[in-house]
Amino acid sequence: MAERVYSHARPLDAGFYAELRTLVGSRPLAGERIALPQGRGVVVRAPAGSVIVFELPQGRQIVNIFFWNADDPDERYWAEETMLIEGSHLQRSTRLWGTMARFRPLATVVEDTVVTMRRSGEPQAFHHFTHGGSGTPADWRYRGGRAGVPSSWERLTRAMRDVGVEEYQLTENVSLFQKTAIDPVSQVLTILPSDAVPGDRVVWFAEIDLMVAVAASPYREGGVPITELDGATREVIVQVETGVATPLGWPYPGVAYPDLSLYLDPATGKRARNVAPTTGIGDAA
Repeated sequence: MAERVYSHARPLDAGFYAELRTLVGSRPLAGERIALPQGRGVVVRAPAGSVIVFELPQGRQIVNIFFWNADDPDERYWAEETMLIEGSHLQRSTRLWGTMARFRPLATVVEDTVVTMRRSGEPQAFHHFTHGGSGTPADWRYRGGRAGVPSSWERLTRAMRDVGVEEYQLTENVSLFQKTAIDPVSQVLTILPSDAVPGDRVVWFAEIDLMVAVAASPYREGGVPITELDGATREVIVQVETGVATPLGWPYPGVAYPDLSLYLDPATGKRARNVAPTTGIGDAA
C-alpha cells in the first residue's frame, strides 16, 4: 500500500475570488442594512452565492460572528481547523471551515479594508482573530466587568435561541476588527485597540446556505481597561446581497460527498447524539 500523506493544504480558486472582488468593488450593496441593537445580537440568513458585509460607520468596534449551515446547525464554524489551514487571522481569500463530516468552506473573505498599523512599543499584531472564544459571562465577571452587561456569548446565544438553535452549538467565534498579538514564545494573546476607521468593512462570500449570528463586543475596540466600559457599543451594520455569484460547490475533486446517514438517528432523521463507531479508512463497508 502506498504511504498516505496527510496535509492541511486545500485547493483555492484564487481567480474566482479575484473576479468576485472586482464585481463587488466598493459599491453599495443591495439588501437591507441591519443595525445591531445595543446589548443584543442578531441572526441573518445568507443563501449560497450571497455576499455578507460587516461595516463600521462609526469606526473601531469588535464584532463577533458565528456561521452555521442554515439546514443543519451541526455543520458549523470550526475554529481550530480554520487556524491550522488558514492561520490565526483573516485576510482576503481566507476561508472559514466547517465541522465534520463535510469539512468544507462555509464562507470566504472577499474584501477587508482595515489597514493594520504598528505603533511605537506595540508588538506585531493583526486583525480579525479566528479563535475569538465567545467572551463568556464568567470571563466578563473575572476581568471585573460591570454587573448587568451582557457578554458576547450571551448576545450571540440569545439571538441563536430566537431562531431555534441551541446554545451548545457555539464553541468559538470569529472576532472581526479585533487586533490581536500572539507572543511567539509564550503564546500569550494581547488585544490591542483596533485600527478600524469609519467606513471600514469586511465582505464575505457564502459558499453554502448560511445562518450568521452577529454581536458587537462589550469590549468595544479592545485594549480599553474594563472598568471604563459600560457595555455600550459603536454602530455595526450587517447587509446581505443575494445572487451575486454561483458558488464553486463541493471542494474535493475525486472525493465523494459523505454519507450523512451514518450520523443520523433513524427514528428522527436528525443528527444523533449517541457515540458510536463509523466505518474507517480501509474497513469493509
